[in-house]
Order: sequence, then C-alpha cells, then structure tokens
Amino acid sequence: MDPTLVIEQLVRYGSTAALVFVVAGFVWGVVLTKGHHTEIVELWRQRLTDAEDRYKELSRENQDLRQALVLSNSQATRATGALAQVVGEHRQ
Repeated sequence: MDPTLVIEQLVRYGSTAALVFVVAGFVWGVVLTKGHHTEIVELWRQRLTDAEDRYKELSRENQDLRQALVLSNSQATRATGALAQVVGEHRQ
C-alpha cells in the first residue's frame, strides 16, 4: 500500500473511528477520563470493602452455626443414650 494512500484514509476515517470509539465508550460505561478512572477505582474499593465485611459476617455466622451444631449433636447423643438406657431397663 502506498503510504500517502494510508495517510489519506487515516485522515478521512480516523476521526470517524475515534468518534465511534468514544461514543461506544460512553454507551458501555468506559470513559477515558482521569476523573472517571478514579471514580471507578473508588467504586471497586467500596465493593471490595463491602464484600470483605460480608465475608466476615458470614464467617461469624458460620462459626455460630458450627457451635450450635456441636451442642445439638452432643444433646442428641445424650438423649439417645438416655433413651437406650430406658428401653434397656424396660425390656428387662
């Protein structure tokens, strides 16, 4: 290809391509400005903080549920043992 032809086509279609790129960026929420970039970074930081808080909350809840399970398992074991003793005494 002739370099002058390439430059000519770039001049002719380059501005249209840039316009399409910028409009598509706005449509899909990707704006090439520093202010928007910092806004996006802050938004993701907030999301990560929220996710970490939720993770900690779920971990605490999970621990509480595990403790409740251990207690109910121990109570069920004792109740089963007591029932077995009563049934054993009743059969004798």
